Amino acid sequence: MKHINSLLSLSLVLLMLVAGCKKDDYTGASTISPTTPTANLEIDAPSSMTEANMDIPFTITLSEAQIVDLAFKVTQTGGDAVEGADFDFTHTVIIPAFSTSGSGAITIYADLEIEETETLQLKIGETETPNVNFVAQTVDIELKNFVNPDLNMAFDWSGSANVDGADMDFCSNVDIDILVYDADGGLATYAATADCPEFLVLSGLADGQYDLLADLWYNGIVPTDGSVVSFPLTVSITQGGLFNDTWKQTNESIITSADPDYYNGGTTKPFMRVTIADGTYTYEAL
Repeated sequence: MKHINSLLSLSLVLLMLVAGCKKDDYTGASTISPTTPTANLEIDAPSSMTEANMDIPFTITLSEAQIVDLAFKVTQTGGDAVEGADFDFTHTVIIPAFSTSGSGAITIYADLEIEETETLQLKIGETETPNVNFVAQTVDIELKNFVNPDLNMAFDWSGSANVDGADMDFCSNVDIDILVYDADGGLATYAATADCPEFLVLSGLADGQYDLLADLWYNGIVPTDGSVVSFPLTVSITQGGLFNDTWKQTNESIITSADPDYYNGGTTKPFMRVTIADGTYTYEAL
């Protein structure tokens, strides 16, 4: 019995020693207590810009870390620019617990729509946490219309005619190339494939006047009765962001079945003049 009591006493002493050691395990451990930090917004947003595919980043920084996540809202408060089409933005900036900053971005899009100048107003930093010293800031951006510096053109002579009792398709039997000459008579560029329509992009050309000529490369439509079939050009002319026109040839420069093709001496006829000035294009019939 004495032996059992001795064992019990020894066990009790050991338990007390272990409990005493556990009490000191966290001695000196540092903690972060909730405070009232100051928040600061860092953003470099232009007041006015031309539409471009770009991000405008921004960061919200705390004066000291907190023990919980902090959330700052971003909302559109004005302007006629459309979210998802003209721009997108980070709707909530999260500063994680034990961190001092969180980031977001305003994304601007460039499109080729013909539109007026648009505006965008965002309110950044409306806090969902009451114990943060921060006043939400308004960002206003004017978005000017993006204008493509290139002129895109398509030349189409599609159609058909009854020739010697048979229907003849123009695109399948006629090949017209497009030549572009500058004011000095030099060949500036051209579109010369077997395709119908032909496509041409005027890009990187100096300001000035440029004459467009239709060059009959191949003609497989030659009526035996002496009749003449015309192959008028329909031209689609687009400068993205500025205009999108269609012009149909009605002058006497129309290529016809009576004109010799490349294999029979060739025919080249001027039909349009394009003038380039300060990045914009105008055109007129010749």
